[in-house]
Amino acid sequence: MVDPVEALLVAADAAAANGRALVAADELSLQDRHFPDSRLERRIVELRHLAFDQLERVSGRPSWPLRLADPFPGVDGLPETTADRLSGDLLGGAIVNHGCFRVSGLIDHEVVDRLRHYIERSFEARERLEDGESGESADLWLVPFELGREKAEGFCKESFIRVVDVPRALCDLVDVYTRTGVHRAVSEYFNERPAMIANKWTLRRTPNGKSGTDLHQDGAFLGEGIRTVSCWISLSHCGPNTGRPGLDLIPRRFDTILAGGEKAAFPWSLPEEVALDAACGAPIIGPVFEPGDAMFFDERLPHRTSAGPDLTTRYAIESWFVAPSSYPTKQVPIVI
Repeated sequence: MVDPVEALLVAADAAAANGRALVAADELSLQDRHFPDSRLERRIVELRHLAFDQLERVSGRPSWPLRLADPFPGVDGLPETTADRLSGDLLGGAIVNHGCFRVSGLIDHEVVDRLRHYIERSFEARERLEDGESGESADLWLVPFELGREKAEGFCKESFIRVVDVPRALCDLVDVYTRTGVHRAVSEYFNERPAMIANKWTLRRTPNGKSGTDLHQDGAFLGEGIRTVSCWISLSHCGPNTGRPGLDLIPRRFDTILAGGEKAAFPWSLPEEVALDAACGAPIIGPVFEPGDAMFFDERLPHRTSAGPDLTTRYAIESWFVAPSSYPTKQVPIVI
């Protein structure tokens, strides 16, 4: 008797060989949504990476950044909305006019709990592998993706695991972003189907607050000319007076990537005074987040993990969507 999963994988490979890797990934994802199988999930990760080379990568917008109407006129500070209002015009309009915006309750408590479970299991699996256990013991929760792996095992490794290394989490998150309207809104904004940055699509378990005070703009190391949307989702009650580190940011549109100068802790970081000098009076704020709340911004927003080494563990999901026509050459793409 033919194994139905193996039959699906053979068909997917045939489709990929004919330039239809993304179609194959979508079809396997639909099957996995109803009948989860680790073999399907591993192949979906591979196909979503392969699909990038099969895209035409034609710019969906003749110029960038866009000029869009302000969906939050008169708002001074951090704009807020709910998931049912998400659209390309709202997402883009908020970013180009305010630098960022918040979506309260983007995902519900059931999804929050499930994503936190993925994080715990994947961190435990990594610990088992580091202790010398076989890969089979961690197979469901950690399947290291070789591309970009060297960088992923470097700076701040203890606080994150890449989504591409946890195929079940990747498949679930693709579905979550589809059901919540995030995928549609980002696609409308870019006028392109987005690709993720593998090394910046992460399951985060931050053990405490950062001790430094520098902020950063991700454009300082992602490169020039990119078109991005970051979706940061809190899976914890976090921020000021919660005992868990939140996200500090300056709710203002910045037109450029700023130079940190001699006082910067890293080549790509921004001392507070540099960022505030360029902020035209906008302050650094630290919102309080409930589990399931999300922040959207792009590569120009100065932000940081909240300072405070006495803080306790915070869970979050970090996702960076990029328009394929502007994809940075040194990054590993995953089309969703």
